[in-house]
Amino acid sequence: MKNLQIEIPEEDYDFLVNLYNERVETLKIEISKKQEQLQRASESLKKLLSASSKETKVYSTEKLISKITKLDNGYIKEWSWRKKIKFVLNENNAPMSAKEITNYIISNLEPELDSEKSRIFATVSGQLSNAIKENKDFIREKNEIDEYVYSVKEEIESTITEPFDLPFK
Repeated sequence: MKNLQIEIPEEDYDFLVNLYNERVETLKIEISKKQEQLQRASESLKKLLSASSKETKVYSTEKLISKITKLDNGYIKEWSWRKKIKFVLNENNAPMSAKEITNYIISNLEPELDSEKSRIFATVSGQLSNAIKENKDFIREKNEIDEYVYSVKEEIESTITEPFDLPFK
């Protein structure tokens, strides 16, 4: 790597700082996504290895599907945390804080996670924070007691069938 020294005009300094700040934030989001993928893959590998007890087992699709825990309301315990959060927000049809979402999951959907409440809260908070940074899935606003509450971002389907008529070519 070469060590270069250049003079940057003062009017360009803020622009470059903002550019690098945006790049750093983009990289943080990409790293976060990769960490989530790594964690999911590691958990899957751990489950497969613990199930194998030193023998290689081949699971049919039917066996894997039968291991999925689906509740009567449609909730699936094996969903990603983002999907679980979306489910809770859609079920309640009202903005909720990360603490309320955590309590709902533990009280109504996965009571076996009660002993891991602080870890679940951290996971829910992290997922919401990442989604807001990525501008995906959720909307964040403050409620009357000045805490952040979240709701599911509505997905808008494009109805444009013709190209835009731009004033330049």
